[in-house]
Amino acid sequence: MSQPLSNDIEPRRRTALQRIIGDRPGAVLLRLVLVSLFVGFLMSIFGIEVEAVFDWVQNSIADVFDNSGHIVRQAVTWTLTGAAIVIPVWLIMRLMSAGRGRR
Repeated sequence: MSQPLSNDIEPRRRTALQRIIGDRPGAVLLRLVLVSLFVGFLMSIFGIEVEAVFDWVQNSIADVFDNSGHIVRQAVTWTLTGAAIVIPVWLIMRLMSAGRGRR
């Protein structure tokens, strides 16, 4: 039988913050700074400005809401049009089944 080595180190338990962000805060911060520097460099090479990115995001969100309003209006119109046929047919079927009585 082998004896456990005295220099066996039990892995440290990760803190709640480390579980949330994925690693030690300093390491995560360093990676974020380096990636931000690289992305900023690429954006400057391609002539992309931060204001343009924020404008694009804002316009995209506005377009989604504008289009969703049209989609909702169209869905309501289709529902009312379908109801003009479905409800009278359903009512006639209910009246006919009530006339037969329950068996």
